[in-house]
Amino acid sequence: MERKKKILIITPRSPFTNTGACEQDRLSGIEWFVRNGYDVRVITKAFESDAQSINEYKEKLNICITPIPYAYRARKGFLKYWTFFKRLCWPLYWDGASFEYFDSYTQTVVKEAVESFNPDYVWFDYSYLWPLYHICEKRKIPIITRSINFEPIHFLDEDGRTFLNRIRSLPKYMSEYLSFSRSNYFFSITPKEEVMYKRFGKTPVKTLPLRSLPGRVEIPRNKVFHDGIRIGFMPSTYNVHHNREALRFLVEDVIPSLPDQIKGQVTLHVTGSKFPKEFEGNMPPQIIYEGFVPSVITFWQNMDIAVSPSLFGAGMQQKIFEPISLGVPTITAQRGLAGYPFINKEMVLCAETKKETVKAITDLVSDPQKTLELGTKGKKRAEEIFSQDTIDSLIRDALSRIYHIT
Repeated sequence: MERKKKILIITPRSPFTNTGACEQDRLSGIEWFVRNGYDVRVITKAFESDAQSINEYKEKLNICITPIPYAYRARKGFLKYWTFFKRLCWPLYWDGASFEYFDSYTQTVVKEAVESFNPDYVWFDYSYLWPLYHICEKRKIPIITRSINFEPIHFLDEDGRTFLNRIRSLPKYMSEYLSFSRSNYFFSITPKEEVMYKRFGKTPVKTLPLRSLPGRVEIPRNKVFHDGIRIGFMPSTYNVHHNREALRFLVEDVIPSLPDQIKGQVTLHVTGSKFPKEFEGNMPPQIIYEGFVPSVITFWQNMDIAVSPSLFGAGMQQKIFEPISLGVPTITAQRGLAGYPFINKEMVLCAETKKETVKAITDLVSDPQKTLELGTKGKKRAEEIFSQDTIDSLIRDALSRIYHIT
């Protein structure tokens, strides 16, 4: 009987809360290896509040999960200043996200896991974990890296393209290059970012979409009939700058500008945690904040249209691709599609400005047949590119190409 292949998965903040898009993606990746018969071990950064969900998934998946506390976030006083000085003295420490993984305790835990578990592969979630790569390289264990976004672009989009921020983004370019060049296989998250990574060198790179989406495309569209037209907007949290600004765009620009006859027909249903206080009690009557939604599927099955502005931000935004995958007619920006082949006016409606977004909502509300066709064709394309067979093929091809690297 052939032995199980072993994979060590090293991931940032515990994905076992299964809350936001990145957590769902990483958890789906762990479940993929369990489902496909691998001997799986996970090392994850975690807070004390993550303990319950980690223990639940240990039992549910029957795998070893090793939590490691964050080393530098809670430092105060002298230790905080010493850490800053230490980072300042060495360029490899300048990227704050990567610096966390130089921590000696983290290094020791990973080293001991590699030595005792002796995995066939090590899978790193996110490119800024490269300070741990030398542990695998020393033992000639193949490294697979999964990028969640191209970090320098993400940083500049979220924090602004000021002169100072452009300087601060330079270490992130270095991190991306080191991660890419030292990986044996690299997964980008969008076709647009795949092109960026290919400029770095010859490491094989493919686009691996959000791994939670196969579970969405398999669900049939169950149209629920109700009074009025219900439009959904579903970001994960408003702590993320691009989500907060997308909400502002809808609250202050789009909904107030709808024609009166359309305003009388629609309601905009908004979800997401950390709702900005500035909008509480200060929104047009057509907008309803739903708070926590226990079932994403039920929410979207009750919506007629999805609107997902993409003003900035890198990576693959789940709030765009999830409703498309569920067959909900979706309005978004061309940039938000990030190179995925959804055809404007056939599979989605692309709208970049307030005027275009108002027109897109008006057109869909006024033409139910067009709305139905848009949702149907969008879902069909999603079934082609986000299917479980597609995800399976991408991961299996990567594993087969790098097995037994010497």
